[in-house]
Amino acid sequence: MATRGEFHDVRRGEKLTFTWEPEGTTVEHFESLVTVEFREIDAATTELRLTHENLPSEESRDEHTDGWNSALDKFEKFARELTEK
Repeated sequence: MATRGEFHDVRRGEKLTFTWEPEGTTVEHFESLVTVEFREIDAATTELRLTHENLPSEESRDEHTDGWNSALDKFEKFARELTEK
């Protein structure tokens, strides 16, 4: 799914906030807001908290939850492989 948006808050190692707008799909047009926050737990562990707001429906929320969970699972695997090398 292609999306577009603009960054509103970029704090390296702390927080990203950006708009999220589907593009070129049959999905209902909407603009939502994504916030990603990072919190260092210890030297080897960082907590990532992702909040996606202003979605147009519960169905959209559930679909985005599935998509974000899949992407974050892949990211976790990728990061783990990097640190093991």
